[in-house]
This record gives sequence, C-alpha cells and structure tokens, in this order.
Amino acid sequence: MTHPVLEKLLGQIEGFPAEIPTVGRLARSLSVSPSHLRSLFKTSFDMPLAGYIRSRRLSHSLGKLFGSSLKIAGIASEYGFEHEQSYIKAFRKEFGVTPGAARKAGEIIKVKPPKQLFPRNGFSDGVLLGPDIVQIPEIRCVGKRHAMPCSYDAMIGLGVEAWGEFWHGDKGKTPRAKKPLVYIGVVEFPKKTSGESVSYTPAVCVKDFRKTPDGFAEIVIPPCLCARFRYVSECHYSDMGEKVRRIFEAARAFHGDREIKYGLPRHGIHFGRSPRPKIGAAHWKIEWYFPVCAKESAPLELPPHLRPPE
Repeated sequence: MTHPVLEKLLGQIEGFPAEIPTVGRLARSLSVSPSHLRSLFKTSFDMPLAGYIRSRRLSHSLGKLFGSSLKIAGIASEYGFEHEQSYIKAFRKEFGVTPGAARKAGEIIKVKPPKQLFPRNGFSDGVLLGPDIVQIPEIRCVGKRHAMPCSYDAMIGLGVEAWGEFWHGDKGKTPRAKKPLVYIGVVEFPKKTSGESVSYTPAVCVKDFRKTPDGFAEIVIPPCLCARFRYVSECHYSDMGEKVRRIFEAARAFHGDREIKYGLPRHGIHFGRSPRPKIGAAHWKIEWYFPVCAKESAPLELPPHLRPPE
C-alpha cells in the first residue's frame, strides 16, 4: 500500500490540471487540515505543495500553448493564473523562457515529471521515498563514537540504542552546533579494518572543531555523490529500528539492480539524518545517505552492515 492521503492528493492534482483547487479545498476533500497537508507534502517531497501545484499547472499548460492558437492571457486564465504577467513570470522561472518566445521558436521544453508513489514502498505507518542521487557538501560532526559488530542486526539494534542515549544525554554537551535539532548517525568503514567491527557515531553537525569536549569524536564527511533514501511516517520515534531496516533493504536492492549504473562501495562513510519535528508537527522523516560510485565490469561488494542476516 502507499500513503492514502498522498496518493489521493497526487491523483487529484493530475486528474484536473486546469482546475486544481487551492490547498484549502484539497485539504477539505481529503479530510485533513491545510497545515497537515502542507507538512506531509513538504516532508515527503522536499518542496512546498503550492509550488508543486504551480509547476504542474505550468507543465499542463504547454499542451494548450503549442497545440492551440489561444492567446497567452487566455491560457493563463484557464490554468488558474489571475493575471497574464503572473503566468509569464512563473513560466519563465519554471522553463527559462517566456511562453511567447517558446511558442514562436517552437522550443523543446524540459518538463519536471509528476511525483509518484509505488505500492512496494508503502507501509502501514509510512512511505519510503527514493533513491535520489544527490551531491552533499563537506559535513563536520561531533559525537560519541561506538565500536560495534559489523552485522546487519547490530547496526540496527545497537545503533538505535546508541542514538537514544546520545540524544537524551551527551548531545547537550556539544558546543557550536550548526543545527542542534538535527540528529546525524555516522557509520565508518575504513579500508584498513578487520571486517569484524565498525564504528558508529551518533552526532550533531558543528561549524568547526573548536572547543570539542574531551571524549567526543570529530568526523569530517567529505563531499561526495550519494544515494538518499527517506522514510516519512507519523510523528513519533517508536519502531525506529524497523524504519532503518526498511531503508537498508531498499539500499541493498538498489545496489543489486543491474539496470542502475551506481553501486555502493565497500569502504567509506554512510550516514543517517533525522530532523527533530517541530512541536505539534504531524510527520517525521529519517534519511540515509550512501556514497555511490559507478559500477564497473565486476559488481561492487556489498557493505557488511547491509548484508542480511544468515
């Protein structure tokens, strides 16, 4: 199953492109509050709902722009823009050209595809999104490093336990936190390792390493290309291990897919990221970032903590 509200929302937006109602009307039709709907969409897709609706209106308007002789003002009105200039401005921002110039030159326009949910990624308590291939910048973290068995179950069980202890204890001792309400969990697989243990560090991002307390580890996550997986669920931290397990299973499937040109290297740094929800928020998100590299003739060896238990 997929998330029922998201599934119906995306269906309504695509079903009536020229008559997409306001966020308020969409929320009423789905029996949720507008703030709940905005929060769910932003948490799931990393973009505002109103912006997505505008993008889909603009994309659908291309058919009328190239397939009819209707004036620009008429197209603007038909697709929910009150003024012609508002449509022209939004069109230029979306596609990099004005609608008049695109029509005159017969421009080929690149369109952002609609958001889509897949039944295999839906669960009773949330939805798994991704992978997205993203470039991350350098990230500096300070936290408490733990050595733990290099196994699938240990990473999920002991990792979640270490996360809870850090968040409710040592996190408050970290100075110069860049985003104090964003939890980072760092998994390190150095090349020179016995293969029997791995280091896991629950941490927070910091501006620099000045005033790092004694006993805390300093970690630099280098800039790299990553596969990002996101799990969006109701706003609570229960069953964290199960959510992480589903992400790891998705990462393993991604690595083994022969149609995908990227794979997960055996060594390096993987990390999870989870912003603490605002008070009253209805949804919560956990993300995992796995460095990727191009697959060559031989498949890359799967990182140990992603290997399923025997």
